[in-house]
Amino acid sequence: MDVRGKLRLFTAPVSPLDVVRKMDLVTGGGINYSTIARDTGLKWVDQSPVYQVVFMGYTGTGLGSNNAVGQLANFIGLVSVTGYVIGSDGWRYPLGYSAGTHYVSARIDEDGHVIETHNPDFLSNARLIMIVQYITITDEITVWDAAGGGTQWDGGATVWDA
Repeated sequence: MDVRGKLRLFTAPVSPLDVVRKMDLVTGGGINYSTIARDTGLKWVDQSPVYQVVFMGYTGTGLGSNNAVGQLANFIGLVSVTGYVIGSDGWRYPLGYSAGTHYVSARIDEDGHVIETHNPDFLSNARLIMIVQYITITDEITVWDAAGGGTQWDGGATVWDA
């Protein structure tokens, strides 16, 4: 008895992050991203909206030094950083890659400056795509300070969001 025709394989939906990861930086094929911060519709643990922005460009030429990629407006918290660099050897190196003295990393400072660092030379001036999900400053009052709403750690005496 042949049961293959009756099996249904689950097909996971393709998320925007997956589309960006699959895009080809060389030919530009499959582009589906925003270089402007967009609300993802996701919420952080305190119900703050999670924003996403994609940076595309090139790594710096300085080995082991801070190379500016961009800046996040009103940055207050990092959710995730993903992406990769295409080395001159043609390989794609994910952010966070580390093997011996070879590495590529990304970080965001307290002012929202997005920085990459890499080593060795074949990762210099290389194509880079970085997807950053973060929390931004909003005008909303959190549950910590909401009058009569939520748990207030000190009974509302300290206003954190004013």
